[in-house]
Amino acid sequence: MNFNNNQLTTIKKLIDDRIYFLKENIFYCQNDIDYYSTKETEKEANKKAIAEAIKEKNNLLDLKNNILKNHE
Repeated sequence: MNFNNNQLTTIKKLIDDRIYFLKENIFYCQNDIDYYSTKETEKEANKKAIAEAIKEKNNLLDLKNNILKNHE
């Protein structure tokens, strides 16, 4: 795909914002596991959320890298 500069800026911002949200979510889930979760089901749910967030974050980083590489 070819993007003009305005589109590229918007896409990068959207990806960066989503990555920031995912990092925050990972932090809060890990914090919940370490300090607040008392039930094993809560801990497992947080671990699952962390795994999904990491996978999505990595996919977004790959997407951003591919877009930037193709734009050059």
